[in-house]
Amino acid sequence: MVAAEVKKLRGERVEKNLRATVNLPVPAFIPPDYLPDDADRLKYYKELMDADESKTQTILTRLTDLCGPVPQEVLNLTQLFRLSARAGKLEIYHLDFIDDKLELLFTRRFQMPPNLPGELFNRFGPRNLEFIKSKNGDGLRILVPQEATPLSFATETLVFLSALF
Repeated sequence: MVAAEVKKLRGERVEKNLRATVNLPVPAFIPPDYLPDDADRLKYYKELMDADESKTQTILTRLTDLCGPVPQEVLNLTQLFRLSARAGKLEIYHLDFIDDKLELLFTRRFQMPPNLPGELFNRFGPRNLEFIKSKNGDGLRILVPQEATPLSFATETLVFLSALF
């Protein structure tokens, strides 16, 4: 944060880390019965949202020491924060689960690699894939296989896309 302000004062360009909004049907929160104090929960939400992989692990260890084993809802929360950051790096501003489909909306800045449509068809099949138009940037809808959870499928899809860009 401080480094960004110094760059602004120098007139240098400041890179912003885009984070996608993520809406997946998984319980993702810090339960009040796990960490009762509202201020503490808010502090941990902020820390987890901004944390990278190693810092997330440090925070989870601290929570374990403070409150006991970390509940699944908190682990889901950390995965959603990771998805948000990973999607943002791919110029995805919105990731949603609608009618058994994973919807990914790209920013207007997104430049589709020429091989992307073919790779998507090969990976997901033409019947499971739909290209969509949006006023804020185009996107994709991908049918989530019945055996996959929305969270695992979203994670696998972003890993796949990361390898292509």
